[in-house]
Amino acid sequence: AANGNRIGIDIVDLEEVDKRRLEVNKGVLISQVYAGPAREAGVQRGDVLTDIDGEAIDSAEQFERLVAALPDGVSVHIRVVRNKRPQYLALKVPVM
Repeated sequence: AANGNRIGIDIVDLEEVDKRRLEVNKGVLISQVYAGPAREAGVQRGDVLTDIDGEAIDSAEQFERLVAALPDGVSVHIRVVRNKRPQYLALKVPVM
């Protein structure tokens, strides 16, 4: 499981079978949400994170790179799919 602890989540890559079941063609599955920016933004366990500031997420590795590159203190827009419906959330990156 890749680690997005900077924003308070753990994620895993989606397998093709998961993509079909969840009706998504990209993204990573949020396997855990901790106290922090993601929870404050409304992210939930089981959401599929598909985009950060309009940049498509295709893998856990790419997610890690994107999160690492986010400047401290900025607000970003994220897109998650929950119950097969897109949700748009604002997430504030913590100052480390």
